Amino acid sequence: MLRPTGPGFHETFPSTSHAPIAAGEDGNYTLQIFIDQCSVEVFANDGLVAVTELIFPEPGQTSFARYSTGGTADAVLQLTNFGKDDA
Repeated sequence: MLRPTGPGFHETFPSTSHAPIAAGEDGNYTLQIFIDQCSVEVFANDGLVAVTELIFPEPGQTSFARYSTGGTADAVLQLTNFGKDDA
């Protein structure tokens, strides 16, 4: 991912967001993550907490990574094209 610098970008622009969320009654968290060409939006526990960040992917970048810190995580990935087809 590009970390933009130079004119127009403040030195603290590249950032990390944190949002406190409480585990559900079953001890789990539910995240919905939406990624498009210039942003990532994360909604936790049915939208109780939300975080939006701008991103600057390298041209042609078509993948992302996820990880868990201090525990384990299971994921169900569903890819949906909300835009125009490239055909």
